[in-house]
Amino acid sequence: MKPALFFGSMGWLIMAGIAYLIDMGVRHSDYEETGKVNKIVAHSIDPSLMVFGSSVSQVGIDPAILAEKTNLPAYNCSINGTRFLQYKGLVDEFAAYSRNNKYVVFVETFFSFESIDALTQPENFLSEVNNENVYEALHEVQPDLVWRSRYVPFYKYTTVSYRYYKNAMIGWKRIISPSGNEDPMLGFSPVDRNWEADADEAIRNTKKFQVQIDPKIVEKYLGSIRELQAKGKKVFLVLTPMYAEMFKRITDISPVRNELIRIAGITGATFLDYSESAISDSKEYFYNSNHLNSAGASMFSSQLGDTLRSLIHRIDMAKAQ
Repeated sequence: MKPALFFGSMGWLIMAGIAYLIDMGVRHSDYEETGKVNKIVAHSIDPSLMVFGSSVSQVGIDPAILAEKTNLPAYNCSINGTRFLQYKGLVDEFAAYSRNNKYVVFVETFFSFESIDALTQPENFLSEVNNENVYEALHEVQPDLVWRSRYVPFYKYTTVSYRYYKNAMIGWKRIISPSGNEDPMLGFSPVDRNWEADADEAIRNTKKFQVQIDPKIVEKYLGSIRELQAKGKKVFLVLTPMYAEMFKRITDISPVRNELIRIAGITGATFLDYSESAISDSKEYFYNSNHLNSAGASMFSSQLGDTLRSLIHRIDMAKAQ
């Protein structure tokens, strides 16, 4: 073998080995959003009550409170920065393997059904791009990046942030020295701060906009709901509290509310609307216009837990008859 070919092949093998070790580390990370993706793909979580959503529910719903209220194990699989189309693969993977789960909560906000053409923080997902459900969902959003990340050697490393390599180190630490529960908050990420100093200015500077509904995304949403229901799971659709002043001045959220009402009517899912609850009137419960702080999350989680407990009780009673 010619020296150039030999050393070229050895260089490629070394790079491939390093890439394998990086990806393996990331897949074993239990840190934040990457950890949630890994848990779903590894089929390692199957609570009776599962929550899916974006940062709105990641910071706004405490699964420990839901579990206390409903007497059911709960987990919050909401992922910061992602809309349904991006995390759809996790929902579909969960539907495919789950056996213990009975209830799924989809948490929505004003941007839930808007069109998107770019992934948010793809490094949370790309180590699992060989999973078919994850791949298909991500490919729908940004096909070129996702196809290359799966099939072009080393391409993904040109797109990910430092967080990917941080998760690789965390994952290898878990492999080398396994420890106890590294997710004591069960996916919940409370934000313990008050109304931000620039939040009022942000509202004043935000231009009025119209809430958009993409019918193609809605159809995929309907498909995931029906798949969950086909597996015997009850689906709840939740619109969270939103600071009232923002949505009085800037936009009308009735398009997304009306769409959720329509979806509930079509599928038989239950729609729970908290967008105009008493929580929405007070800055005390928010750190910005669309995100609850820890105090607001506790109050909202308690209200949601009470409602779910009542509805689940009715479901159980109906089954017993």
